[in-house]
Amino acid sequence: KKSAIQSARAMGPMRIAIFDVTPVHASASADLGLVYNYYSPAVAQAFVGDIVEIAKRLARERNVAFVLELKHKRKSVSIHDRSYLEYIERLVCEHPMLQLIDPSEDLFEMLGRADVAISIPYSSPVYIASEMKKPGLFYDPTRCLIPFFDKAPGIEFCSGKEGLYRSLSGPILCTRT
Repeated sequence: KKSAIQSARAMGPMRIAIFDVTPVHASASADLGLVYNYYSPAVAQAFVGDIVEIAKRLARERNVAFVLELKHKRKSVSIHDRSYLEYIERLVCEHPMLQLIDPSEDLFEMLGRADVAISIPYSSPVYIASEMKKPGLFYDPTRCLIPFFDKAPGIEFCSGKEGLYRSLSGPILCTRT
């Protein structure tokens, strides 16, 4: 009988739908009166970078291919932080597993082809994934947030890279359907 990992491998790559909140640059934050903005460029970069790093680690350890699809919450506008957008462009070039999805793409189609959804806390795509019977994670790279969210089937909160690793390497990786 095949193990869960062998079954997952036979199903093709593990597809992760990633949903960020594009950070605004510092002067836009100040203009908006944001004294401390969790959705900063540093946090957003860590959010996506950690997911790529953990997917690469799991690919090596478990011999499972990954496809990471990143969808920004909105199209880029002048208040969005250029350094973050350039960071994402570099990541996409350096890591073929990471694909940038147009913000106007249908959310339901993207989630339909995903095995799991990961959102920066507390963005709504994880709740839609839950309704579609797909697992979802709120991922906090800072390990500073209190997991305070509306509970729904299949939704977890994880903090820090090791928490993300445990969440993705456990039941999510082993119970793909």
